[in-house]
Amino acid sequence: MAKYRDESKSEILSIANIVDIISERVPLKKAGSLLKGRCPFHQEKTPSFIVNPQKNIYKCFGCGKGGDVIGFLMEYERFDFIQTLEYLAEKYHITLSKEEQPEEDDKKRMVSINLKALSFFKDQFDRNRSKLEHFVNKRKLTGEMIKRFSIGYAPDGFAILYSHLKNSSYSDKILIDLGLIKIAQNGSPIDKFRDRVMFPIFDELGNLSGFGGRALAQKEGVPKYLNSSDSLLYNKSKILYGLFHGKQAILEQKEAIIVEGYLDIISLFKHGIENVVAPCGTSVTEQQLLLLKRYANSLVFCFDGDEAGKAAAIKVAPLSLKLNFNSFVVTLPVDHDPDTYINHFGKDDFLRYVKQHRKDILDYIISYHKSKGIDELEISRMVIELLLEINDPLTVEFTLKKTALKLGVSINALREVYLDKKRQYPQQQKSGETVIQLSESKKTSNIGIKLANIQKNIKDLEIKLFCIFLKYPSLLKRENISSIKNEKLQLILNELFESVQTNQFFSADFFITQQANELTLQQINFIKSKMDDIPDIDEKKEIFEINEFISRLKKLYIHEKIEFLNQEIIELENSYLSSDPEGIKEIIDIKKSEIFLSKKQIDNIKNATQSNISGD
Repeated sequence: MAKYRDESKSEILSIANIVDIISERVPLKKAGSLLKGRCPFHQEKTPSFIVNPQKNIYKCFGCGKGGDVIGFLMEYERFDFIQTLEYLAEKYHITLSKEEQPEEDDKKRMVSINLKALSFFKDQFDRNRSKLEHFVNKRKLTGEMIKRFSIGYAPDGFAILYSHLKNSSYSDKILIDLGLIKIAQNGSPIDKFRDRVMFPIFDELGNLSGFGGRALAQKEGVPKYLNSSDSLLYNKSKILYGLFHGKQAILEQKEAIIVEGYLDIISLFKHGIENVVAPCGTSVTEQQLLLLKRYANSLVFCFDGDEAGKAAAIKVAPLSLKLNFNSFVVTLPVDHDPDTYINHFGKDDFLRYVKQHRKDILDYIISYHKSKGIDELEISRMVIELLLEINDPLTVEFTLKKTALKLGVSINALREVYLDKKRQYPQQQKSGETVIQLSESKKTSNIGIKLANIQKNIKDLEIKLFCIFLKYPSLLKRENISSIKNEKLQLILNELFESVQTNQFFSADFFITQQANELTLQQINFIKSKMDDIPDIDEKKEIFEINEFISRLKKLYIHEKIEFLNQEIIELENSYLSSDPEGIKEIIDIKKSEIFLSKKQIDNIKNATQSNISGD
């Protein structure tokens, strides 16, 4: 990756206009000499996102994010630092000054060599069409896919590529470092890839990083697949085949299907399934999943139906749990991989199979180990070990409950064992984790604690109301739906209301199970468990309780708003934007007025509730 002199960053910060950059992405309004809008990094109704044109910085007093124009683009566009500099340099016609770096020069030469090798492989593919015809027909490779994935061929000779590249005066060392040639036992340089169909491997930005070669004919002692060696350009544990071609589809669907091989990817693409990636000759790694985390929150591992495929899914399970993906495993029939299955049965049948046979990752772990004769006690211990690296308490709780249900063990016993092990487990502070400084005011800390308690009460009450309506749908009125601000629950309640009105409601259990597009399997199971806590009711009494709950919820929403406003006022009073005291005072006064009006709203709700109770 290129490195630029410090003055390049300084020049960009002096020229790039933060108002221009942010207003292209976020609607902004004047507030004195500042500008404000709704934060793009978290949901909010009261604008707390402030831009200071004089200082060329931004700050959100809701979520705390802030910085300069470079930081904003890195957060908003998911650019890395170098990509951000290059984007701004192009936009503002700035010439970046690069540092002198021998490594960068080596990288440039390597890129040039790889491109020459790719051109050579593609040319050899065309020259050897008759030899490749059987392979192309058997694997059903179309001309479109051959072109799209730049498939080539390394001829069956000892030094054909080597001779071709040496014409350009490249050193043996750099060719060896790239993994294009190797040294034979007699000391002569020879081609590493011989008689192989060649698949170029691009990184997520489309840079040619390396190659994967599949043996055209299986020979004893010759590996079926061979990959480039790790180099300055290529690290097999950090790159995913197909991500460059499929990242848009993955981003749109928020789900990635992970398969095992190059031909799996190409066949799925040929049939119009593009949200797919594959590791490059390695097991799926944590770095690869972190790369996918930018694009997807759901993973489907679709591996071969043999024992190796099943074991690969088990191996990656802890990583997907640790990184909090919503993960599933699909085991294909024995003797099939995604390539052979989709080419034999077609796209619709493949998608139907995936939908019907995808197992939640925890279900898969449990059923796999049961099939190996491992008892429930040992499986429970295995699951607890997996959970020790997970920092999300909700994921831990859902997983423990589901494990208890699946294995018929006590949830309290599982929790006790987990908590005991977690206490002994080495705790490492996450990078970027906010640490409360000793100088932080007691007032700010108290507000944070109060806000957290309010939000917990809101969540509990929203779920309780939701479960009441789910269990007794005849009590649900259209006006009740808007009383719950959780958008996902609102959406589902609207569907519930419509299904009741059209006589399509069969049972709460059936209805909630159909919400897989909106809820994860863990969330569905959590809601079902909460429904069990709702007692049998007298409808007249329950209508009164529902109205009481809604009043409480309205007040909690307003209390939450007040605490957010208090937090923002404290931030503003101590803000590094305070070079404009009049603008800051104007914003603080607006927020104090909002607090006053909000408190009046709470009084009105209290009065209305008391009036209803007394029957006035």
